[in-house]
Amino acid sequence: MKKQKNTPNKLNQIPKKETFKAPDGYFNALSDKVMKRISEEKPSAESNTGKEVKVDWRYVAGVAASIALIVVAIISWLGEELEQPTSYASIIEEIPTTELVAYLEFSELSTDEIIGELKSEDFGEEVDKLPSLQFEEEEIDALLEMYEEPYEPENI
Repeated sequence: MKKQKNTPNKLNQIPKKETFKAPDGYFNALSDKVMKRISEEKPSAESNTGKEVKVDWRYVAGVAASIALIVVAIISWLGEELEQPTSYASIIEEIPTTELVAYLEFSELSTDEIIGELKSEDFGEEVDKLPSLQFEEEEIDALLEMYEEPYEPENI
């Protein structure tokens, strides 16, 4: 590609025409027109010089309603997430029996400790349904001898 030399000379060869012409006195009256429009504009909140600022209450009400709706939605969602069971019994009812048995077999709690923690109100009406057992002293001794052997739980 050839480099063109004397480029400024070629630009001078282009004929000059005045394609745009401003009306007479346009720039003299321009500053007056601009100042007049500025004074006619409503004052903004930033340039408040003691004049009353008009507020669009529909916009404010819409924003307030949106915020209130979001707050209600968050509170209702958190209320469902934070809902706590009413008692320990309801928590234990959610755990499968096999998991409870497995936990108790591998824990270091003895049967006496577990029974010591139980209270009759823990059983509710179920206690009344159990048959009453009465043993003779000889039967108790025979049962104790039978269970003195070490207990080996079956694999679950």
